[in-house]
Amino acid sequence: MFAFLGLALKAVGLTLAFVTLAKLALAHQQRLDRHSEIQAVLALQLDRLEGQKRSLDRLFSIDGEQALLQQEQQWIAPNRRRIIWLPPEAAPTP
Repeated sequence: MFAFLGLALKAVGLTLAFVTLAKLALAHQQRLDRHSEIQAVLALQLDRLEGQKRSLDRLFSIDGEQALLQQEQQWIAPNRRRIIWLPPEAAPTP
């Protein structure tokens, strides 16, 4: 009778160990997946940062002002006026 009780306790302990190991394996796999997602996002952001650095370096080069003016298409020509439309409630009263 004690042998059967000992065998039952060992079986329950072994089952508990397998269930715990399965949960740990699942959590480890989820952690690896999340790590690879974060690595991919980091790589994209680092590429973007390098592009921004090159753009900033270009602005501080000898012909940086001309490069900026060529890059921006929304600059107003010197002989033009900028008109800013305000909603009626935001317009100053005379």
